[in-house]
Amino acid sequence: MLQLFFSALFALTACAPDPPPTPTPVAPPSTAVQLTTARAHFEATRFDKAAESARAGLALDSTAVDLHNILASTYAAQGRYALAIKGLETAIRLQPDYAMGFVNLGGVYTKLGQYEKAATYLQRAAQLNSDSSPVRRRLGELYLATARYDEATRELLEALRLFPDDATLYYYLGQSLQGEGRSDDAIEAFQRAALLDIGFADVFYRLGLLARKEEQNEVARPALERFNHLRGIGGGDPQVPKQVKRMRAAILNAPEGAAHHYNLGLLFVEHGYFVEAQNKFDRAIALRPGDLELLKQLGRDLLELKQPEAALRYLQMALDLNPGDLSALFSAGQITGRLGRYEQAIAHFRQAIVHHPDDPQSWYFLGLGLSSSSKQAEAEKALHRSLALSGTDDKLRNKTQRLLAALQENPQ
Repeated sequence: MLQLFFSALFALTACAPDPPPTPTPVAPPSTAVQLTTARAHFEATRFDKAAESARAGLALDSTAVDLHNILASTYAAQGRYALAIKGLETAIRLQPDYAMGFVNLGGVYTKLGQYEKAATYLQRAAQLNSDSSPVRRRLGELYLATARYDEATRELLEALRLFPDDATLYYYLGQSLQGEGRSDDAIEAFQRAALLDIGFADVFYRLGLLARKEEQNEVARPALERFNHLRGIGGGDPQVPKQVKRMRAAILNAPEGAAHHYNLGLLFVEHGYFVEAQNKFDRAIALRPGDLELLKQLGRDLLELKQPEAALRYLQMALDLNPGDLSALFSAGQITGRLGRYEQAIAHFRQAIVHHPDDPQSWYFLGLGLSSSSKQAEAEKALHRSLALSGTDDKLRNKTQRLLAALQENPQ
């Protein structure tokens, strides 16, 4: 019974982080901070917030071309193409060698079907930065839209040379090869895209139809079965496929952006498509190798989605990068404690103390884990050490004292 008491205490205490302290007044964010914030909102498809941050940054510096580009991109994502064009024209007027402005203008005009204007801007982008996969991809999309398939194939192969193993590029390449009448090569390109991105429904659809046309039923059948599985997401809720379509459009527009893959992965988790989710998370991580914060955020998001085992997987990846990262150790310890795996939790908290011997919260969590494992003497020692180090942190002192009192009132 006593162990059950401490198990419940561990779950309540360890998995509910302390609320943040009341913030102190700070200076208004700088232009650079507004740009970072706007990008984060844009990648998360929070377009109104992205636009708000971009405008706030431009109020500080109206010549910041990256902010004009972000604001224009939010307009384009919302279908407000006239405003997008105006913003991008301002950007390239301010900085005539701003290649991304020309790329995005080309993309907007391609969407509008104004292909001559699109070609003018994209060719200028290629002059400014010929070794850019986005430039080559946009040119490939333009040539696809105008049925110039051999030129599309050339640009997409160049884009793949610059940005290898990308499902979006293989998807477009499959279309250009199919347009050229090279069906076997197109099937192979679609298969490569399907292997790289197992949640890409349109790839499986195109692969299935083309393979069936070419009487390759051993390829067509599983591809179409996979397509039907993917389009069933949401269990009949029409809004979910629309969300998937919107997130897929973001990936098609910028496959280099890790956040787009990450966001689609979270949506897959919400609807029980766990294998597809892992595929998207792994792509996001590959695009941002060594990004400790991405791994820790993924752990937090998966825990919020009630996927503790998956959260632990990515937290362990974070700890492989930095074995002494305190927040990752705490999160991993708290999750394993919540799962009742107290020895693992204790190991994480001991590791925290190895790297941060004077951190009182590490000692508190170690004491909590030890108490849940019926190791009262060690738990009390750890808690006393937490008290000795906690200084003026009244909140930590109070909960440490309460835990000590509970141990002493109910000796194990």
